Amino acid sequence: MTLQKIETFEHDIADEVLKKEAGVAKVAASDALVQDVQREASQQVARAPSSPFLMSLVIALVIIVVLGVGGYYAYAYFTGNPSSPKTSTSGTQPIPVTPNNSTKGTAPVTASFFEKTFPELKDGMGRFVKKAERNPYGYTISITEYSPVFSFIVKNEGVFAESVSNALDIPADYRSGSYVFTDTTIANNNMRVGTSGSSTVVYSFIGTNTILLSTSTDGITQASGAIIR
Repeated sequence: MTLQKIETFEHDIADEVLKKEAGVAKVAASDALVQDVQREASQQVARAPSSPFLMSLVIALVIIVVLGVGGYYAYAYFTGNPSSPKTSTSGTQPIPVTPNNSTKGTAPVTASFFEKTFPELKDGMGRFVKKAERNPYGYTISITEYSPVFSFIVKNEGVFAESVSNALDIPADYRSGSYVFTDTTIANNNMRVGTSGSSTVVYSFIGTNTILLSTSTDGITQASGAIIR
């Protein structure tokens, strides 16, 4: 006859006690492991440098770099080193100085040419001359203002004719006293024709900015046609 094993209440309690003791041992082991980890972390933190120290180190390095770069450029600037940051002035051209600062719209070369070619006219109309040049028929003069130039020429037509005659190389023995002017119109060009002995000087305004000078009306017509083309 087999006896059936009867589990008792006390046996259940003993098993539970054993299980709890085993759990307590595991918990104790886990707590010990956690304490070891915490202790190691605390030691690492203690060995690590503090945050203010790191900030001070970084600031010091930045200051050293800035002072080094600034010192280099300052040395290059004052010693004329090729890598100096000074602005280069190579290729800068000097500003030309106009011989007559009161000459309106006149470049030095043009003013010099006009004054040398027509010395008697430089005071009266030189400041209004923008360009003066020789052409195959006589001279072309570009001006900046019409009214003062026209007024000067009309009032001083005798002096004007003598100056133009000299510029056009008309021999003095061809002349006979002062030039006498008359008006004529050819090919829509209004001209003033001055005669003295066997010599002739002719001038004509083309628009309000150009004066043509020649020894004949045909020369004015030819010069005018060249300008229009």
